[in-house]
Amino acid sequence: MRPQASEWVRLSAALGLGRLTQIRLAARGSTHIVFKASTDHRAYAVRVPRTIPLAKRAQFSQRKNDLWVLAATQGIGPRYFGTQRLVVGSLRLHVSVTEWLDGRPFDPVHDARRLGETLARLHSQTYAVPGSNQKAVDLGEFLERWLDRQRRGMPPTALGEMLSQRLRGAQASLNAGTRRHDPMACLVHNDLVSQNVMVCKGQLRLIDWDWAMWTNPVMDLFCYLSPFVRSWERPFSLPRPAVARFLRSYRVSADARVITAARRGLDLWGAYNCGAAGWLYAEAPVRRRHFASRAFHEWAFGEAAKLAAPLREGLGAEMAP
Repeated sequence: MRPQASEWVRLSAALGLGRLTQIRLAARGSTHIVFKASTDHRAYAVRVPRTIPLAKRAQFSQRKNDLWVLAATQGIGPRYFGTQRLVVGSLRLHVSVTEWLDGRPFDPVHDARRLGETLARLHSQTYAVPGSNQKAVDLGEFLERWLDRQRRGMPPTALGEMLSQRLRGAQASLNAGTRRHDPMACLVHNDLVSQNVMVCKGQLRLIDWDWAMWTNPVMDLFCYLSPFVRSWERPFSLPRPAVARFLRSYRVSADARVITAARRGLDLWGAYNCGAAGWLYAEAPVRRRHFASRAFHEWAFGEAAKLAAPLREGLGAEMAP
């Protein structure tokens, strides 16, 4: 999925990047391929979707552009130069261009405190920016749709049936609970894994903003701590001291209104992990073998249950009776 030479020239001209002197493959992700495109004076990160057709990708990009820009203005995301439609293979795709960031990999143990501070700064962006076409997403309603989608697409296997039962249980729990709409919406990254965090000149920078949205800030905490999401990297589960430092730093640094909103979303932790488990199993045939292992899923559900108490304590929430 590499654009042809003529498409690179058109991309550079459309976004005013300058004459590209070097283009190399930098990374392959689950949804994107990233190229490093350089001029004589600057380097860019060019993100090419792997298989998403234009009709779907165009709508997605238009909704997200302002969030890329907002994250960049806060010094948290990379500078955003724009999105352009290119011909890639047999598809016409939206290709996004940001500045290329040089730095060292994020260490989830030693950089835990700084990540908490960075997230608090990100979540200080509340509600939608003026003129934005973004709509705030109620986290409970989002998870209801996610769980239903995963359950309907679950393969008819023994593990699939086990996960389907958990998904049905999580759905029933959401439906039985009292609907409490999020009191406020924050800008959340929504793909907070270690690979999307870099340390640049002593500051943490977050990359890959394709899934960003306005919703309850607890979404980023769930994503970072969930053993299902962390199964893409090592370690699968963070050491408890690192979890405590991360949450303590976040709670001290964030606005009181943000912490209150996050506490209100804590009861969705179980539903989030059920949705993540279903999504992982759908990826199992083409991703990592342990995603299709019943032993892994049982371990991850157990680990998620053990993390519920540190998560509540870290945010200063009272334990449920």
